[in-house]
Amino acid sequence: MTNREHRENRENRVLARRSAARRRGAAFARFAVMGIVAVMGMSCATSPAFVGKALPSIIAGNEKKLAKNPGDKALILETGRYYISYANAFVETPADMLPPEQYEQKTAEKQRAKELYLRGIAVLETTEGVDDDVDFLYWKAAGVLAAFAIDPFDYSTGLGAKLPEHIAMLNHAYALDPDYSGGALDEMLFRVYAALPAEMGGDKTKARTYFERALAKTQGLSPGLFVTWAQSFSIPAQDYPEYRTMLERALAINPNRDKANVLAHKISQKKAQWLLDNAEYFFIEVN
Repeated sequence: MTNREHRENRENRVLARRSAARRRGAAFARFAVMGIVAVMGMSCATSPAFVGKALPSIIAGNEKKLAKNPGDKALILETGRYYISYANAFVETPADMLPPEQYEQKTAEKQRAKELYLRGIAVLETTEGVDDDVDFLYWKAAGVLAAFAIDPFDYSTGLGAKLPEHIAMLNHAYALDPDYSGGALDEMLFRVYAALPAEMGGDKTKARTYFERALAKTQGLSPGLFVTWAQSFSIPAQDYPEYRTMLERALAINPNRDKANVLAHKISQKKAQWLLDNAEYFFIEVN
């Protein structure tokens, strides 16, 4: 083989790697809509491992209570959000961090997370008269967006067609209570507008606006904000220095400073560390 042929082969390999990295980065950013949600109602001092083991029993107990009291609005909300939080924090997020060689397990766990999201949505939809209830609006939208994100090409659920409705739901909730849960809606809207492609309602300009608002409302204490930025902006742009900076900012936060969301912050930081340690999955060059 001539020197020219060697050079062309080398250039082709580099181009192939660049293309693959961009596809991985775009897919990761585009559909990682949900991020980490707080498992509300749990003690801020509780470890993630303990909560992960306890939640299935709590959910099962709630289901039995709902069978006897199907109209209990507070119980419906609690059960729905526990399903969605458990699916996100303890099923989907660990699955995302499995190595490529565990593809079958990862796929199975993602499917399980999707089923849990769908069950949470179904529970929340059993009550009426909540069109102006910010809690219900937030968690319904969160569940739909998360379930859609796992498999955007599963048309059997009809979730894709519901995206505009649920983005509008989040904006309606924001109009009702822009400071809901200390900036939770700003964080969610940031993730939605950053992750979705433009044809599905994504908007990078709006994403940046909600990022700044969320940063102010959380006083910079939410690691998830920086994790989402790294995934949704830095990976598609193949900007590794920015990616590293954002993840290091996430890891530098003391999760105990925000007592109401310690658990969610610890889970976000675990994800941040994994992303930092596995940057080669998403970038051609890691300096």
